[in-house]
Amino acid sequence: MYVYFKVELDQYHQFNEFDLTVLTNAQLSALSKKKAFDGILILAHEGSPDIQICDELEPWVQNLCFDSIPTMLADQPHEILYFSRPGFIQLEPKGESVRFSGDLIPTVQLPILSLAPALYDCGNRFLKWVSKVKEGDDSYLSNLNYIAEYRQPALNALKGADIALPSAD
Repeated sequence: MYVYFKVELDQYHQFNEFDLTVLTNAQLSALSKKKAFDGILILAHEGSPDIQICDELEPWVQNLCFDSIPTMLADQPHEILYFSRPGFIQLEPKGESVRFSGDLIPTVQLPILSLAPALYDCGNRFLKWVSKVKEGDDSYLSNLNYIAEYRQPALNALKGADIALPSAD
């Protein structure tokens, strides 16, 4: 299970996480001027179609990468609304898997034990990247700090379920 993000520079250019480490100064400057980051959050699991969520990334990092984890691990359904378009995604945990369904995605069953830490790790990678890009933008960083408040409950839920994290935390 792997969860990763792509960031949109403009309608013609999207950068995956590796590309974001080798941006030109002009690309970095253009990204640093964005008020929010449109992009794609991708959930990939062998044997299943990829889930690609195209929207603003900040709300999805908050609501899927962090906030959904305690709810999923408590075996409770979770609904996440798209931020910049109509529709929603429903997460329905059952046993050791969670069923994703809703608008603009395929219906897929994913294993919770690998999904939850992959979501958390992706959220952390996004926060780390974006805090460097938006360094000095106090308004944006204030919003980012709010999003980061959802990390600890997610981490507590992962630790409480005795789920190993993919990276040191």
